[in-house]
Formats: sequence, C-alpha cells, structure tokens
Amino acid sequence: VEAFRSEYDQVTRRPPALSDLGSVAPDSPLGRVLRRSKTKRAASIRDETRVAKNTVAMLKTKEDHTPAEPIEDIEGTLREARKSADDSAIAGALERLLDSDLPSDRRAELSFELAELLYYELEDNDRALEWLLEVRKLDPTGYGARPSILNAIEAVYEERGSIDGRIEILKARLEAAANNDLADTYRLLLAQLEWEERRDEDAAKEWLQSVLQRDDRHEGARRLLAEVAADSENWTDAAEHLRIALSVAGDGLDSIELEKRLANILLDRLDRPEDALEHFAHTQQHAPHDTSITDGIRRCYAATGNWREYLSSLKEELRLLLG
Repeated sequence: VEAFRSEYDQVTRRPPALSDLGSVAPDSPLGRVLRRSKTKRAASIRDETRVAKNTVAMLKTKEDHTPAEPIEDIEGTLREARKSADDSAIAGALERLLDSDLPSDRRAELSFELAELLYYELEDNDRALEWLLEVRKLDPTGYGARPSILNAIEAVYEERGSIDGRIEILKARLEAAANNDLADTYRLLLAQLEWEERRDEDAAKEWLQSVLQRDDRHEGARRLLAEVAADSENWTDAAEHLRIALSVAGDGLDSIELEKRLANILLDRLDRPEDALEHFAHTQQHAPHDTSITDGIRRCYAATGNWREYLSSLKEELRLLLG
C-alpha cells in the first residue's frame, strides 16, 4: 500500500499527462491498476458501440417497415388546407403528396402549383428554385415553358448572380418565342449578358449578327455593336454602327445623346471635324442650351481653323449667359 501510495502521489502531484501515465512501470502496483482500468474501459466502449449499432439497425428496420401515408389522407389534408387558404399548409401538403408515387402528368401539375406558391406567395426562393427546376425537367414544353415559371427562375438566378443560369433560361425563352420580334429581344439580351457579364466578344457578336440577319438596321443590335467596337478601339466600325442606329432612332433625349456620341467619335477619334460639326449642329437645334454641344461645335471650328466662327460662338454663348 505504501509503495502504491508513493507512486500514486508522484503521478497526481500535477495535472496528469499521457507522458506521466506512459512512464509508469507496467508491473508496478499503479501500472497494474491502470492496465485493468484500460481493459475495463475498452470493454465498456465495445459494449456501448454494440448497443449503438443495434439501436441504429433497429430504427432503420422500423423505418423501412413503416407504412407510407395513404395518398387519400394527404389529399384530404390538401383540400382542408386549400379551404383555409393557408399557403404554408398547402405547400406542406403538396410536398408530402409529391413524395408519393404519382403519374408523371400529375407530378408535373402539382410541382407547378408548389413552385408558384413557394416563389410568388411564400417568397421562399431557395425551396422554390428546387421545384421550379423540377417543373422544367418534368414538362419542359408545357408547365415548364410558362412565363410564370421562366420569370421566377430567371429572377432567382439574377438574385444569385448565376450568369450561366440566366443564359440557359433566355435560351429556353428564345425557343418558345411567339414571334420574331420577341425572339430578337431574347437574342439581344443574350448578347448583352455575354458582353457585359462575361466580356465574351465573339459570343456577343454571334447573337447580334443573328438579329441583323432579319433586320440589318436593328437599333438595339447596332448600339451594342458600337459599344463592342469602341471597347476594342475600332472607331470606324463604332461610328458606322452608331450612324445606322441613329437613322432609325426616334426623336427625344436618347437620340440626341446618340448623335452627340457619334459626333465626338468623328471629331476626337477619326479626325473628321466637318462631319462632326454637321451632327453637333443638328443636335443643337433640339438642345440649344446644352453646353457640351456648344463646346463640341467650337472644337470643330478650332480643328478646321475657322476662328471667325469660333469667336462668334463664344459671343453667342456670352450673350446667353448675360441674358
């Protein structure tokens, strides 16, 4: 007992560590106690593990043999939820019903109802997306092609910043487009995404060219092509695209800004001050108090050495400032 106590006190004088216990001689009194304790603990762990495995197996067996909820009962719950107009209860019943074995057309119909409910009424976008995509998979040309489904999917993808997802949905819209004008709108949106989000010039141009094949003077396509050309400093092409876009643009502030942009490219990038002056003068008729136009006109006079008109323009601006 004294030998055991001495060795025990030596080990427990400070917080025990593995190194302390490992240094105990196996044949010493404390070593024999520790060895027996370790053996008992190992046996206890084996017993606990066996009990846990048996419990899991029993629960799994019980789960496997638990009868599925009758479809008739779930449909009864769904009818009651619809009577009470409880959207959450309706969604829950629909999800339980969709866990059952249903015909494909019935599954598509219920998935469509659940997807719309989750997105438009409950505003649960994460759960909604799962069922929105399920509708697309089950019935891509029927329920899955409806505007409410495509709009919701595109909105969720935009919220998440999923460019690939948005492009996929726009392509689906393009396939289901009711007329050529709508199809061109989707092609233009695809080109815009490819250019603005991916900076993929080739892909953007491909979509834009498909628009121009039907309408060579399409304003939106020409505007975007001008932007792409300007980004690569292809100023001749940029000016040509803007010229064509301007020829079909209507009146208003937007067309004035378009013509100002064309005039600035002609003056600053292509060294064509005479052509630029013509466009600046035209825009001034519609926006006489726009100082950027007046400045552009004077820069054209300076570029051509027409200092008389340059001074005349300054006097006119001074007169306007003085009232």
